Amino acid sequence: MGISNQNVKNIAKLAAISLSEDEVPFISSELDSIMTWINQLQDVDVSSITLHNDATSLPERADVVTERDMCVKILANAPDSVDQWFAVPKIIKQ
Repeated sequence: MGISNQNVKNIAKLAAISLSEDEVPFISSELDSIMTWINQLQDVDVSSITLHNDATSLPERADVVTERDMCVKILANAPDSVDQWFAVPKIIKQ
């Protein structure tokens, strides 16, 4: 297939990743290897694989509350809390 250096630069720009000029050929080669491996998956014979989407065959459990009043336990892990809420620093300035 061939992932060009320009493709790598475009992808890096879209992903907001900064790459040096020395890294571009390496990344291009790595992506090309990955794409080659992915293309090999098209040759795998999956015709004998069947999927069962029958929801009735899946085990179910009751949707029951098993532990109550977890708020205190959860907030015990928080660095700071106010009443029953996580306290976080204000990040928006007015």
